[in-house]
Amino acid sequence: MGVFGNKSLNEATAPTGGGYYFLPGEYEIEITAFKRIVTRKKGPMILAETLILESNNADRPVGSRPTWAQLLEGDSADVAPQNIKMFLSAACLLNIFADKDAKDIAAVDWDTFGGEAIASENPLAGCRGRGVATGTTSKKGSDFTKTVFTPPKNPTEFQIEMAAEARK
Repeated sequence: MGVFGNKSLNEATAPTGGGYYFLPGEYEIEITAFKRIVTRKKGPMILAETLILESNNADRPVGSRPTWAQLLEGDSADVAPQNIKMFLSAACLLNIFADKDAKDIAAVDWDTFGGEAIASENPLAGCRGRGVATGTTSKKGSDFTKTVFTPPKNPTEFQIEMAAEARK
């Protein structure tokens, strides 16, 4: 037994940034990872790890790495599909809130695209998005920050190609 009990630091990976979320503000982000994980409480969650490229919040400056998380079970499970689709739409350069994109949004097989997006190859890494985070109160009365994602100002070439492929 080592100094850290039965835990080996040699196999430890970098922290996922859990607990370091978006604060109210506007952001231009790059997705560094998009994955499905199991929380410490054994519930499934979709987690997006990001890198801030632009920010108007001094507590989340350029270079910060906040995460966006969506529980798939429990209290927020009812909004999980639309929140995940919103995030994926932004990665596909579609604004789920814009009527002009409705036809293209309807053309995407979101279940297939979403499944491919959480693949171990991490295909969304490098894609960009725009996030607007606002403080709000949950149904239970606790404070939290809701982040709405839309397409970025400057998508990557790869992202433009991926978006075109998703619409086929």
